[in-house]
Amino acid sequence: MQPRSRLTTAALLCFATAQAAPQVPAFRIGQTQDLSYAGVARLNIRVSIPRRYSRAQVAAIARAIVDSVSRQQPVNAISLMFFGPGTAITGSWDVASVDWAPGGNWADAANARAGDYRTFRYSVTYRSPIAVLPA
Repeated sequence: MQPRSRLTTAALLCFATAQAAPQVPAFRIGQTQDLSYAGVARLNIRVSIPRRYSRAQVAAIARAIVDSVSRQQPVNAISLMFFGPGTAITGSWDVASVDWAPGGNWADAANARAGDYRTFRYSVTYRSPIAVLPA
């Protein structure tokens, strides 16, 4: 059985639908998984988007989610996986992966105190859409 995060999926869904900032594109939180260990608070959040967004749009969504989550609970790292339309969120991400962690490195989560975000950076891996060649 997976440990439950103090931040519920329902709370994130409320944030996703409220979206205070108009420049943040539409998204839906599909799953939040607590991957904490030995006092190191790590969250993996799977995000579904209704259409293919640019790298900048994905980054805007990531910032909005991270801002919301980190205000609600102290964390050592957050990993966001972005899934495009028609993609199951149970597999590998197909649009982008964003880590927010000390130095931008998920593996360094234990190197900072939860809630002390001075060394945190974003690390974005974006998969460009695959071009479809005419037959």
